[in-house]
Amino acid sequence: MQFIPFKKIIIGATFLIAGSAFSDETHPIYRSYSGNDYLFSTNPTEGPKAGYFPDEARFRLFEANTPGTSPLYRCLIKAKGNSHFLSTEPTCEGQRLEGSLGNVSNTPGANLVGLVRYVNVKTNNHIMLIAGNEELNFKSWKREGIQGYVVAETLPKVTQTRDDGKKYFSFFAGAMDGVGNQDYIPELAKVSNLIFIKSKNFEQKLIECEQLGVKATVTFDWLFFDDGFHLKEDYAEAFKSVEPIIRRHLSTIAAFYGQDEPYTNGLNAKLSVAEIYNAQETMGRFLKSKFPDMPIGVILTTAELRDSRPLFPSFDWFGFDCYSASMKCEGYSVDWYYEHLNTMLTAMTNTDHKPRYLISVPQAGHPVRDRSGERDIMAQVPPYRQIVKRYSNVKMVMPFIWQTFNDGNSNWIGAREMPVVRSAYELFYSDFMAGTL
Repeated sequence: MQFIPFKKIIIGATFLIAGSAFSDETHPIYRSYSGNDYLFSTNPTEGPKAGYFPDEARFRLFEANTPGTSPLYRCLIKAKGNSHFLSTEPTCEGQRLEGSLGNVSNTPGANLVGLVRYVNVKTNNHIMLIAGNEELNFKSWKREGIQGYVVAETLPKVTQTRDDGKKYFSFFAGAMDGVGNQDYIPELAKVSNLIFIKSKNFEQKLIECEQLGVKATVTFDWLFFDDGFHLKEDYAEAFKSVEPIIRRHLSTIAAFYGQDEPYTNGLNAKLSVAEIYNAQETMGRFLKSKFPDMPIGVILTTAELRDSRPLFPSFDWFGFDCYSASMKCEGYSVDWYYEHLNTMLTAMTNTDHKPRYLISVPQAGHPVRDRSGERDIMAQVPPYRQIVKRYSNVKMVMPFIWQTFNDGNSNWIGAREMPVVRSAYELFYSDFMAGTL
């Protein structure tokens, strides 16, 4: 199922331009992006079909020949081939004309906003933003001026996701169907304050968390996605069966968790990057529509970060896993990935003013059923402690993993069965919660 941008069609409104009134004959303009290129179109599917990632309809343009308006053209920079911009010049300022998208008002008026063009001084890419609402404040972006006045599209309100001021420590898959004995909550309640739950019987596990005084993060990927990682068509109907349970235990749930390693799993299942993005964002937006202040977290692979796969705007907490004694994965160090991810989160927050947080995922298990990997794991604990100390926006530490299990490819021995590792992470938990890291 493709993610269709939210939009609200305004019917029967009247706008004033230079003191004259006329009926609202407008149409939405859809924004999508690929890398540094922003594509604007009257067709919501044009961008996604070309491999662009969809955004909301940001504004509406007037129909051709509307009094007091001028055409707004879509142009392509010839030398770059994949760099679009919008202009009121029919010659596209010497570049290639791709056609008119509609008309902008020549003057301000009631219910109209300025459409501002920015250029990236480093890449020469352009973007159009609503004056005062979306405008950028980066050194790399230069404001070129207002191209005209448009009707601002009504967008979903940006939710300031609940921040309870707490930090969390949680071993991944602590109460996950099919992993070990599927429920280590009594043990983990002594060495963490958050339980990772993935289970169709999640209410019983939430009750157990409540009895032991710990919070939970719950994933419903089994409800949203089929075994091929496609978004199910009936997810909204299926969610009706779990929503009352969530509301009964809302104070116990600290966050939702998305689909683990979404791009890697999706690409392995032959989905496109755009399909994966659309599916994850559809799930995120749906969950936010039901529980607007509930954070959503996800853990990515280093390959997903290395390739700068687009992050999901509806999500709040992001992490990645790199299980390597050398603290390097895919040719880059763990430190590089943290800096890269944090930069991406900062850019998202600067765009939508919604705070984002890091999830730190240190290695606590080893894919061999003996203690040969214990030394390698212990060598990684001090660097991860320093990383958590360096980044004040680490919201959660989620070591992998507590229990011993078979992941289908190899046997993993977890911290539970390695006393030295277990002690190191018990101290990690204590120091993290005490704020001494």
